[in-house]
Amino acid sequence: MSLYPRKLWQYSLFQIPLVFLLGSLLWWSLRLGRPTVAVAIVLDLSSSTYGNQSFNAPNTISAQEVAAVNV
Repeated sequence: MSLYPRKLWQYSLFQIPLVFLLGSLLWWSLRLGRPTVAVAIVLDLSSSTYGNQSFNAPNTISAQEVAAVNV
């Protein structure tokens, strides 16, 4: 039996979370996993596009566009 206790980093209760933490940091730093996504939504809200219809009235194209963006 050794006179000196084991060092902290030799205990598996320390090594397992340390390996998980280092692996997670490496995974995050290399940008693995979900890719970043940018979404751009453009609504045509000009009155000349829709003729004589009132803006955002029910059952119009502009109302459908706004409803699709709100989802």
